[in-house]
Amino acid sequence: MKELKRLVAVFVSFGVFAMVINLRSNGPFFDSKEANLLPNFNKTVVLEKPQLKAIRKEIYRQLWRHPEPVLQPCWDKHLAMLKTKPWGFLGVRLSKGPHYHRIQVAEAVVIAKYVSATLLLPTIKDGDKEPNGQFDNIYHPTAFIMGLQNVLRVVGRLPEDMSSVTPTVINVPYGATPKYIEENIRPIFRQKALVIIDNFFYSNKLEEAQPELEALKCLVMYKALKFHPNLIRLGNHIIDRMREAGEVADGRFICLDLRVEYLLRNGCNFSMNEGDILDNKKCVNVSYIGGFLEHIGFPEDTAIYLTQSRWDMRLNPLGKTFLNIHTKEYSMPFNEEKQILYSGNTRFERALDFYICSRSDVFVPASSGMFYTHVAGERILLGNTHILVPFRRCSSLAKDCPMSRYVTRREHFVYKCACAFNYTEP
Repeated sequence: MKELKRLVAVFVSFGVFAMVINLRSNGPFFDSKEANLLPNFNKTVVLEKPQLKAIRKEIYRQLWRHPEPVLQPCWDKHLAMLKTKPWGFLGVRLSKGPHYHRIQVAEAVVIAKYVSATLLLPTIKDGDKEPNGQFDNIYHPTAFIMGLQNVLRVVGRLPEDMSSVTPTVINVPYGATPKYIEENIRPIFRQKALVIIDNFFYSNKLEEAQPELEALKCLVMYKALKFHPNLIRLGNHIIDRMREAGEVADGRFICLDLRVEYLLRNGCNFSMNEGDILDNKKCVNVSYIGGFLEHIGFPEDTAIYLTQSRWDMRLNPLGKTFLNIHTKEYSMPFNEEKQILYSGNTRFERALDFYICSRSDVFVPASSGMFYTHVAGERILLGNTHILVPFRRCSSLAKDCPMSRYVTRREHFVYKCACAFNYTEP
């Protein structure tokens, strides 16, 4: 009886729900056959078990959607094979988290390719200060080297005769063009045999990149730079547990990227005032996200994976709305929990979140930024395009309003890297 009341309550608000979450472009939310499944609330209706089952099935079909086809790589035709003998070595020190590592490694590959240098395996700044924080703990070194085979020479360490050479340390902009590399980086390699990129900065003065350079970035971000098998194994274990938790929805679950410390650090207050929330276009608070998911139609027993490693009392408003929320603390194998959950914000933990959020049935970012951007790119490539954005300001209850513009408008860089059958430019 309780389940019946909850289902009926969901359908009372289905008029709004239909407009908000109808993510399809071919016709109304329900077709004529599907509409026959809905009860008529103008008269007393007794729903039999088969009808309840059919209604529940339709709810989940519209809420969760089916994955789209996996996109096929289109970058190979722009790649230039390795022809000249490399001279000199280029290293790169990665900073921040895995959502920055991808683009930083890609930039280093572009520069090494253009100046005909050998690339050293990347290192992670202060990685030795965190458990599993080194490059070869998070990423698969062999896969990286093999992924760039015949395109760029990559080695794990310097030759012995260069071990005592003092490197020249440089800072480079994101999106360095051939002109910038030619004028600012190649002259350094004419005099120095070992150059290390220590930092990246943003610049508004760069020109549009060439197809070959974009193809190199695609190759790095979506093929060569893979997570370590141990991280993937642990990520799959957590995903399996989440699918068990989402049994009521046929094993489906939401990945919600919401971390209290990040929200506070970026000025995302915990105000209940809707005006305060909507004025901040970059993030929303805990209560707003709970209301957003509830308004769309997700029931209280929806399985939600939270990127917050351990529960925080400030998440209680969300926990009162949704009763099936899981953090890494409760989803991870007990024998590995203490090894991994070091501070709740290590690079390994964020890489684990990246992997899980890329493969969940729905992804909901609580804030904009590089994590959202790169997870969205990975999801689009895998066909997991169900990305709901609660911090988008909507002028009306349009059918695709909560959907990420990366998907609805194909504004993501990944669309330059991959293609699919019947793909046409918007």
